Amino acid sequence: MITFMFSFVWMYQGLVPKIWMKHPEEISMATNLLPEAIDASLVVFVMGIGEILFGLIWLFYRKRYWLFKLQLMAFPLLTLSAILAAPRVLTHPFNPLTFNISLFVLSVIGVKFSRDIPTAKTCKRKR
Repeated sequence: MITFMFSFVWMYQGLVPKIWMKHPEEISMATNLLPEAIDASLVVFVMGIGEILFGLIWLFYRKRYWLFKLQLMAFPLLTLSAILAAPRVLTHPFNPLTFNISLFVLSVIGVKFSRDIPTAKTCKRKR
């Protein structure tokens, strides 16, 4: 269930606010972090594509332990960058701090339990 949840979250966050709706807050945060010469709208679009691809990787990549570990590094960085780009987002409902801490904790749980999930490859059978 955690796998499907992470897949959904990454694909939704890439598609809806970044590509489909082009949320002004997403573009504003990118504008605040990037030099003026770079088109923030294009960067947000590319980030959306990346998030959708990462969500698809969650569905098809079998060694999810490494995806959980990657997220343990990514979520603090994403949280910090959102806060640095627009400190006012901390006052919004479902803000990046609470959202990313929740996903970070789920990633810790995933790391803990992903090694113990039985597979056909590790199955020991007796005759």
